[in-house]
Amino acid sequence: MRPSQLVVFTMVLIAATACDRTPVGPADEVELAAVTGFDGESPAPLTLSGLLRSAIREVHGAQGVEAADDLVRDLAAIQHRLDAAAAPDRPALRRELRAEQLRIVLLVHGGDIVATTLRGVADEAAALQQRRDALAASGIAAPEISASLEDVPALLALARNAATDVEALDAATRAAATTQRLRRLVAGAARLASLGDLFDEAAARLAAGGMNDLVSESDALRAVAARAVQAGEREHAHAATRAAREAQIRIVLAGLGPDAVADAIGAAQDGARGQRSRLAEAAAVRDVSRLERMNASATDMLQRAVLHLRSADSDSALDLACHAIDLINAIDAAITSH
Repeated sequence: MRPSQLVVFTMVLIAATACDRTPVGPADEVELAAVTGFDGESPAPLTLSGLLRSAIREVHGAQGVEAADDLVRDLAAIQHRLDAAAAPDRPALRRELRAEQLRIVLLVHGGDIVATTLRGVADEAAALQQRRDALAASGIAAPEISASLEDVPALLALARNAATDVEALDAATRAAATTQRLRRLVAGAARLASLGDLFDEAAARLAAGGMNDLVSESDALRAVAARAVQAGEREHAHAATRAAREAQIRIVLAGLGPDAVADAIGAAQDGARGQRSRLAEAAAVRDVSRLERMNASATDMLQRAVLHLRSADSDSALDLACHAIDLINAIDAAITSH
């Protein structure tokens, strides 16, 4: 990497750490992914990628771009060698790359980062275990989560008993990567069935019963809505999207019956209640006021959905319940991503 390229890379990296949505060119994204392990999703702060990014940002802020360039120069060189290497040579170069990443993190953050990472990952694992237990209590089996959770204590023990800070940080950040993956699994397992999910189930039942016309009509309305959105016809797109949603709701009621509405409301109410306790925990370490407002909106929608259901207005009840479910799923995804 030429010096001018290295400067650009470092500036891109700092911008990306400051704002997850910072626009950068395709080549810059490739450099960012290559040297830090960044894959398009913001890495968790205690993973090696997260610690490396924070280390580079710290050096850039305190000492300037040239110092940040110097910090990542060897790292970039190893990555370029790895990119050009034959398959048999790559495992050794990957180990060299990780060793350099660990060296940079310890150089910038010092040995105290090991204890900080250990505490953070242990807390994360405990919270994930509680979520796993809550899922099990609600009837959701998650064997993959349970199996992976068993790996975390062993990695943390390895870190605590390591002979050097490098070995300790290596094990601790591997544990952090495991908990990051587990957060995604938990979010997927806890995700509530959306209108689209219910529609797919109902459409399959109707098709199996020979009622393909209803499903075809709904598919046609969705296609019209998609074309209107793509064409940028705002008013037409809004009306077409609404018509497509109403058709989906009719399919769900026809295929699954009104009991599906009560089930959706009940699942969403349970989800919203459990979510409030997780938001309270998250509020101790970061601002979740926007997410709390979203949860309150979802709760209000569910209360109105119950009233519509009691009035035998299943269409409106399901519409409100599914809007609430979309909010609850979005909140869970936001909680899990940090």
